[in-house]
Amino acid sequence: MASIITSGLFIFAPVIGYVSQYRDIQRTSNSDGFSTRVCLILLLSNILRCYFWIGKQFDITLLYQSLVMIIAQLLMLHLCISIKSRESVTNSKSRRSNKQFNLQTTTTSITNIPSNNNNNNNNKFTTTNITIDSDIDNNSDNDNNNNNDNDNEIITTATTKSNNTKDHYILNSGYFQNFWEWDNFGSYTIFLGVYSAFFLILTTVYLNSPSYFEYLGTLSLTIESILGLPQLIQNYKKRSTKGLSLVLISSWFIGDLFKTLYFYIKDQPSQFIFCGTVQLIIDILISLQIIYYK
Repeated sequence: MASIITSGLFIFAPVIGYVSQYRDIQRTSNSDGFSTRVCLILLLSNILRCYFWIGKQFDITLLYQSLVMIIAQLLMLHLCISIKSRESVTNSKSRRSNKQFNLQTTTTSITNIPSNNNNNNNNKFTTTNITIDSDIDNNSDNDNNNNNDNDNEIITTATTKSNNTKDHYILNSGYFQNFWEWDNFGSYTIFLGVYSAFFLILTTVYLNSPSYFEYLGTLSLTIESILGLPQLIQNYKKRSTKGLSLVLISSWFIGDLFKTLYFYIKDQPSQFIFCGTVQLIIDILISLQIIYYK
C-alpha cells in the first residue's frame, strides 16, 4: 500500500506546481510571467523518455510520470496561447478604434471654424473647408480601405486558426524564424507530431541497439536538466519575477530534490541523477532571483 501511495505521489507531484500556475494565469488572463519554453523543454524531454523506456525498461513509475507531464504541459501551452491570441485581437481592435476617433476629432475641429463678417474671409474659409474636408474624406476613404484590409486580415487569421490542418505551412521560413512563438495551438501540435514521428521511426530502426537507447536517454535528460533555464533567462531580461508562481518554483525545488534522491536510492540510470542535480542548481538560482527582484 505504501509503495502505491509513493508511486502515486511521484507521478502526480511534479504537476502540482503547474496547477497553481495554470490557475494564476487563468485568473489574471496574463501569461507574461511564465515562459512557454518551459513547456517546450518538458514536452521534448518527456516524449523522448517514453521512447527511452522501450529500450531501457526502467521503473514504470517514471513512464507514467512522463505521460502525465505531457498532458499537463499541453494544457498549460493551450491556455497561454489562447490568452495571447485574445490579447492580440483586443490590441488590434483598440488601435483601429483610436485611429478612427482621432480622425473624427480632426474633421470636427476643422469643420467648426468660426465665421467672419467679411464675405471675402467667409469665402476663404468656405474654400478652405471644402478643400480640407475633401482631403479628409480622401484620407477617411483610405483609412476605411485600410480598415477593410485589416478586417480581411483578421478574418483570414480567424479562418486559419479554425482550419489548422489546411493553412499551416511548415516549410514557410517564418514558421522557423518565430519558433515556439506561434499564435495558434495547431502549429505546436504539428511540430510535436513531427518530432514524435521522427523518433518513433528512429526507435523502430534501432530497436535492438543498446547504444541508441543510451544516447536517447542522455539526450532526453539533458534537455530536461535545463528545464528552468528559459525561466531564469526571462527573469533576468525582464528584471522581474512578477507573474511567476512561488508554488511552482517551490514544487520544482522540492520535486527535484526528492527525485534526485529517489534516482540514487533506486539505482536508476546515471542520466537521471545528472539531470536532477543540474535542475537543483537552476532551481536555486531562480529562487535567488525571486528574492533579489522582489
